[in-house]
Amino acid sequence: MKNTFFFSHDFGARNDPKLQNLLMEHGCEGIGVYWCMIEQMYEQGGQLPLSSCKSIAYTLHVSCELVSSVINDFLLFDNDGETFWSESVKLRLNKRVEISEKRREAGKKGWQKTFNNEQMSSNHTANVRQMPSNDEANAEQAKSKCPAIKGKEIKEKEIKENENKENNNIDRESKKAIQEKEPQIDLSYINPDFVPKWKRWIAYRKEIKKPLQAMSLKSAYEKLLKMAGGDYITAESIIEQSIANGWQGLFELKTQKDNNGNINTAIANFGFATANENANRKGGFYSGRDDAANRRAEVASLKRAAEAILSEPNPEKVFAGMAK
Repeated sequence: MKNTFFFSHDFGARNDPKLQNLLMEHGCEGIGVYWCMIEQMYEQGGQLPLSSCKSIAYTLHVSCELVSSVINDFLLFDNDGETFWSESVKLRLNKRVEISEKRREAGKKGWQKTFNNEQMSSNHTANVRQMPSNDEANAEQAKSKCPAIKGKEIKEKEIKENENKENNNIDRESKKAIQEKEPQIDLSYINPDFVPKWKRWIAYRKEIKKPLQAMSLKSAYEKLLKMAGGDYITAESIIEQSIANGWQGLFELKTQKDNNGNINTAIANFGFATANENANRKGGFYSGRDDAANRRAEVASLKRAAEAILSEPNPEKVFAGMAK
């Protein structure tokens, strides 16, 4: 068991966005394949050949396609076309080598100091003119060794404390390096002029601790354009509305909803007034007083419709809807 090692495992690793994407795509089987490959990397010095996909799949009793997907599809590993590796694994292995070297040097210095102390004590005893009795000699020898033994225990304690500190620093530095490596997001499907606005929404969601997942970004963008009727100015207003109100989602503009309701109500009222007038004419109950009242109702209804249309950000949509 002398050559058996362990590697630190972040207890919150399951919350990493890349591992969450892997879990959604391949389930717990994909997570298990990932950690098995991490163990193999530690055993093989930090990297594995890409040509070993088949042997890994055979060993783990999974398909070669699953192994290849875990390596290439979730930004969990880097590769140069021949081998693949994990930056966090390499970092931890390098730190392990540094710690081993420091321990070796500390051990050499400690034993050298002990040897020097014992040598000095031996020389001092040899220079004593009067030979002590056996009991006195044993007492003197034990006394001379006490400082050396005590010094050794203190040194071992210092080495152990330094080792714990270095391990904690390794974990903090590794975690920081992993967090600072931002995953690349594909925004090629977005209008180039709208990319800064969409990045603002992504950054906002991240700031409120509700980051958008890579797989849902495209559908959220399509939903926004549909809500805005394909108008990028309206889409930007929808984003700003959600940020200003601290909302997690994107919703139709409040003024746009109110205006649509006013327009529909005004047009419906106008149609009702016209229909009422025609019914009165056919039934023979129409009079001059009725004519004046209906005209006033028509004018008021048209006025409300006009005001609602003028306050609409995109009035051409209203006319298009009326034409239908």
